[in-house]
Amino acid sequence: VQTCALPIYVYVRRLGRLIHHLASLEVMLRFHLYSVKDAPHEAFPEGVNPATIKVGEILPVNAVTDYSQLGKLIERFNARASTALAIDTTIVDLRDAVAHGRLFDHLDVTPTRRFLLKFSKPVDGKCSATIVEELDEAWFRRQDSRVLAAIENIWKATRADHVTKVAAPRRGPENKD
Repeated sequence: VQTCALPIYVYVRRLGRLIHHLASLEVMLRFHLYSVKDAPHEAFPEGVNPATIKVGEILPVNAVTDYSQLGKLIERFNARASTALAIDTTIVDLRDAVAHGRLFDHLDVTPTRRFLLKFSKPVDGKCSATIVEELDEAWFRRQDSRVLAAIENIWKATRADHVTKVAAPRRGPENKD
């Protein structure tokens, strides 16, 4: 039994949404880690933020500007977060597969399927398929759900960190321990 591929307009919209969610995840991780001053951390100078940066501008190294890849950012987040808010590290495999895999979506080659293949690094002139995924509506729903759950965990951790900072008693002459 052959299944029909997603219509191209649905496929493109779903793939674009997934890529956007993955990019949003990385940016949110970076801003969360910046807000908690995760090392390396040197704050942006007064008046400088990502919306004001110019090409060639020299900037301090922090969670927004450092060269950490998604896996390292998730590792840094998970080291600080509660177990309940930990982000699924296999999201990195998803992002790598979408970024570096082969998206077979040409209906002249695969008329009834749209799928994703990723291959290992060659060893002795041979490689193996490491990911083979049918890109149907159910697959996109599963991946969106995983990535959106990770984004929600970042929001929860950010709110928890903010509440902790706001609720912490101020230390001053009248509040000495």
